Amino acid sequence: LTLKSWREALHVFGWTVETEVLQACSGMDGGDLLEMILPTQSNLDRQAVRELQGKLFEERYLHDIRPFPHVRTTVEQLRDNNRTIALATDCKGDTLAHYRKILQIDDLLHAISCGDDVAEGKPNPALLIHALHKLDACAADSVLIGDTPYDALAAAAVGVSSVGTLTGGFAAEDLRRAGCLETVPSLAHVPAALKAIGA
Repeated sequence: LTLKSWREALHVFGWTVETEVLQACSGMDGGDLLEMILPTQSNLDRQAVRELQGKLFEERYLHDIRPFPHVRTTVEQLRDNNRTIALATDCKGDTLAHYRKILQIDDLLHAISCGDDVAEGKPNPALLIHALHKLDACAADSVLIGDTPYDALAAAAVGVSSVGTLTGGFAAEDLRRAGCLETVPSLAHVPAALKAIGA
């Protein structure tokens, strides 16, 4: 649904971009995505596309979003194993509020770092640095769970290990190439993956 809103926003401004091209950038900061797709356009043009995409997504698609299976049970299992947990997401505002409402895991989290806290999203590591500070956690003792190569690249930039789930539309080899130590089909497999890497 996010990719659909990107395609629609780009189309309004006269650019046709295939879903496969957008998928390769999925999970990347919106500004970085547009720099890759529209390298010759001005910052003002790219900002206009970005603002329209956000508006279209919230108006047309946000309320159709549903959480992946096993979110709460997985986070509960991690919490029961005495893990300190932060949600680190580029999302902000109404989008983040909706995600938090449907995820129903706020009571299990120790911290939330979001797009309101940093100027640029992943693969820039600022979001992870912010989360680590909020948790008072050491990067070397931390693991990021994500589903895009950009999650793994952000983690590697600050010395955080990463485990990739195959829920983001990327192949396991793409996630491993970006730095994931393990890849798993879904969130339900994350606790076992953490044990496998000794985390």
